Amino acid sequence: MLERFLSHINQKKILKKEDSVLLAISSGIDSMVMLDLFAKGKWTIGVGHINHHLRGVESDGDADFIKKYCSQHNIPYFQLDLDPLLLTQGNMHANARYKRYEWLKKIGLENNYQYIATAHHQDDDTETFMINLLRGSGLDGLDGIDFKNGNIIRPMLFATKEDISNFAQDNDITYREDSSNQKDKYLRNHLRHHVLPEILKADQRAKGGIVNSISNLKSTKKLLDFLVEKFTQSIIEIKGNEVFIHLLPITETGVGEALLYEMIKKYGFNFNQCQNITQSNIQTGIVFYAHEFEALVNRNQLIIRPISITSDHIYKTIHEFPFTLETSKFTITFDYASIPHSFEKSNDTLWLDVNQLHFPLTIRNWKDGDIFGPLGMQGKRQKVKDYLINRKVSQFDKENILVLESQNSIIAILMQGISEQVKLSKNSTACMVIKKIDINNDFL
Repeated sequence: MLERFLSHINQKKILKKEDSVLLAISSGIDSMVMLDLFAKGKWTIGVGHINHHLRGVESDGDADFIKKYCSQHNIPYFQLDLDPLLLTQGNMHANARYKRYEWLKKIGLENNYQYIATAHHQDDDTETFMINLLRGSGLDGLDGIDFKNGNIIRPMLFATKEDISNFAQDNDITYREDSSNQKDKYLRNHLRHHVLPEILKADQRAKGGIVNSISNLKSTKKLLDFLVEKFTQSIIEIKGNEVFIHLLPITETGVGEALLYEMIKKYGFNFNQCQNITQSNIQTGIVFYAHEFEALVNRNQLIIRPISITSDHIYKTIHEFPFTLETSKFTITFDYASIPHSFEKSNDTLWLDVNQLHFPLTIRNWKDGDIFGPLGMQGKRQKVKDYLINRKVSQFDKENILVLESQNSIIAILMQGISEQVKLSKNSTACMVIKKIDINNDFL
């Protein structure tokens, strides 16, 4: 089995020999066999154990057993003690799983372990497939357990429970049995003890057949991910902390909601939200929320950003040029310049007649009720709010709009446009240029 273990790791490119690995060990037969195989493979390893304190003395005995084993074999040992009360709110298994991985990643990072290994095996993969099948899962659930997800690895997926039991017996590997594994109140245990044995009785090919089906679904999932990635290259754009997705090419495919879901599920959005987003009557300005991200429908675009993003509160006074305004998202410079012979349309540059300015100038966030006279309207005034709507500025972008004032009158909306009163003319003798530089804060 050691040869199969090493071959599996090499073929799947799970690890390199120089990698260090933190092993998640429970004291059960699966994880203790994994620990033995890693030790025999001579990797640099450490052991992380989580004591959930759900089985009293038995839980403490598991922790003592592993700690003693690591001491005898000179293996670094790390332990997390969880308060059982923290696991009682909501889904206990989901809460425990989240806290386990959160802690393991923290310990791995602090102690320079490149990977975290769990002892999931082939039978676990089959049980997970069955559970997700019963729950109506899509391809994400039916393709089973990934052998590698980021720095989380499952190097035992090549082995069955029978393989593990035989290896433990042949190599005198000691372990402790978790009594809760025998209780049928958990769906996984009920499937393991009753449903799957009956399926195997009905057709002896079922065991290998399910494994092959999961393998085929994994391949299909990889193909789908590849095709979605190819498709999205032309319709997705990343600017700083925001992702812009063109919706029309998606809705025209006939499978819009499924395609959009594959694109944005990594941000935490669900399939029902994708159905709503791709409806033909969806209104501009509607915002959808996931745990950490929000998505704004802006005409034929979907804009996604982290929820944590907040607008900067800006109030600055300019007494002279040059002047630089720095925010968390962009930098704007103000300086004298030569009067250009021609103008190229730009979202990053504004030109103003210096002789029409009166220091000090003020930069501030725009607000409801602001009014100014846009260039080209021959002195007519307009609400800044309506001006931004007419220019199709998204709700997210509106949060970062700043205005430039001279003598309490708005002379420019940065970086949207200037007022009629400060435009350059044939009589202009001096010029100010305003330039914006976006700060690259890509979060992907």
